[in-house]
Amino acid sequence: MKKLIFVFLLVALIATPLAALDLSAGGDFSFAHAWNTAKIEKAKATASMNFFGINGFFDAEYVRAGLGLNFSVGGLALKANDGEGNSVSETDSKVSNTNFRLSVLGKYPFTIAEIVKLYPLAGLEFDFNVSAKNDGKDIKEHMSDDLKKDLNHTYLVLGAGADITVTGNLFVTPKATFGFDLRQTSTAKEAKAKGGHTMKLEFGVGVGYKF
Repeated sequence: MKKLIFVFLLVALIATPLAALDLSAGGDFSFAHAWNTAKIEKAKATASMNFFGINGFFDAEYVRAGLGLNFSVGGLALKANDGEGNSVSETDSKVSNTNFRLSVLGKYPFTIAEIVKLYPLAGLEFDFNVSAKNDGKDIKEHMSDDLKKDLNHTYLVLGAGADITVTGNLFVTPKATFGFDLRQTSTAKEAKAKGGHTMKLEFGVGVGYKF
């Protein structure tokens, strides 16, 4: 009986603050441009990819947790120059990456109109590579452990978003974020290069439902 009362009180303590929050869930589509620039003395090289994302989210007013997948589109673009006027630029359209992503972002909503809430976003996003291919062939089997780790990212994320009520409990939620990978790539670290942290600019729009 005492255990039953304890469980009831625990559930009540958790449920009471949640009940006071605006809870919602939904999904969104996103487009991101990711790039990584490394410098060694005068020389500079940049690798970049574009990603299309499909995501789901759960929102507890001041926290938004998300999960989803993003797929590279357009291949891998490479640009390099030696700082002395010589440069090269090429795109390998046969390279493709697929990532599973988890994010937890804090938010503080401001009501600026009856149907519009704006809020800053800050938190972490974790991208785990599930597929890396070149011309349809798995390239991870030929990579070292360090290079495989370079395919994963831990982003510090800052940005802004909005909830715009469409009708009743249904709302549209656009967002724009900037992500900075906290981990320097192993190749940049070995070469003692400056930079070597992946950065990402992302725009998304989705639909949510308030409970």
